[in-house]
Amino acid sequence: MDIKYNITRLNGSIKEEVQEHVSVEEPLEMSLKFKKGDRWNIENISITMRTPGNDEDLVSGFLYNEKIIENINEIEKVEKKGEIVGDYNLQNKIEVTINNTKNLNIRKIKKILSLTLRVVYVEKLL
Repeated sequence: MDIKYNITRLNGSIKEEVQEHVSVEEPLEMSLKFKKGDRWNIENISITMRTPGNDEDLVSGFLYNEKIIENINEIEKVEKKGEIVGDYNLQNKIEVTINNTKNLNIRKIKKILSLTLRVVYVEKLL
């Protein structure tokens, strides 16, 4: 997703008014819904910045990459949630229902993501 902005482009001493494409970034809160025993649980696992558009693919790839799922068939449903917000009328929450919890370790996921954020923060300070 991108938008057009009017900008002034300088080429030496020549000014030119043009429209330029700029990517849009919005936060995405990812939640995981799973059954533990006979009870449904929902856990927020991550908030990430993304260019809106393919949120379902993004979260499916995230779950596969983090080895929470081994196969796309372990995802029962992907639902956009939350209020429609912002200048672009987006839902910035997504909930994924999975049917296999053998690789699910919420504490480990949150710890890894927390450490990753700390490393990124420290790198930006340097």
